[in-house]
Amino acid sequence: MNIETIVVDQKSADAVRIMRKRGELMQEAIAPEAGCMVSVLMRDVEKLEHICHRLLNQTKW
Repeated sequence: MNIETIVVDQKSADAVRIMRKRGELMQEAIAPEAGCMVSVLMRDVEKLEHICHRLLNQTKW
């Protein structure tokens, strides 16, 4: 193993620890029944805006 690999591995481990702590803090910040969070994997911003608008207005699809 070379020094570059060790540095990358350490940065990856640090990133995982940071993300885990972020998740814990986010869980503590809001009651579970208050809402939710999603990850969106789409590039069509207009379609995403349309979906969000409909959800905010509670219209039927």
